[in-house]
Amino acid sequence: MNKEIERKWVIQPTFDINKIIVGKEYTVIKDHYFNRYSRLRYTKKNNDIGKWCITIKGDGTIVRDEYEFELDKNKLDFIPTPTLNKKRYTYEYKGNKFEINVFENISLIFRDVQFDVTDIPRPLVLVELEMNNKDQHIDIPEWFGNEVTYDKAMYGWHLFEQLKEEV
Repeated sequence: MNKEIERKWVIQPTFDINKIIVGKEYTVIKDHYFNRYSRLRYTKKNNDIGKWCITIKGDGTIVRDEYEFELDKNKLDFIPTPTLNKKRYTYEYKGNKFEINVFENISLIFRDVQFDVTDIPRPLVLVELEMNNKDQHIDIPEWFGNEVTYDKAMYGWHLFEQLKEEV
């Protein structure tokens, strides 16, 4: 069993994420959720053949138990639908390695008067940081928006549920 210690942010609605990710390598991730604790994930980077894993997570926000098991796809009986698709980019800033997740089939509508942006649907972009401990000091770039670590609506299971409602 591993402990996952992670924080999450959305980006500011006025920031063009393409300034950071265009031309960068990324990992394709396809998530299929069984329930809020378990998912089937396919990951593929560059020209590798990709891999399938089952991940089981415990309760919590910043700190959670996490188990991961690699699978042979040929031994899967079914794959839950729909698929939560994203591209993951790595971004290093002041000694931390952030993961930028750009969702291909989830949008976020901004209603944020602070940034003078209203009702504009944009692809959801979440930035995550896996940490060594929950009290680790973190410097974040100015283009990070609100922290959503404690917002269950920004967790994969809830995003997957949103997709199921649209089907």
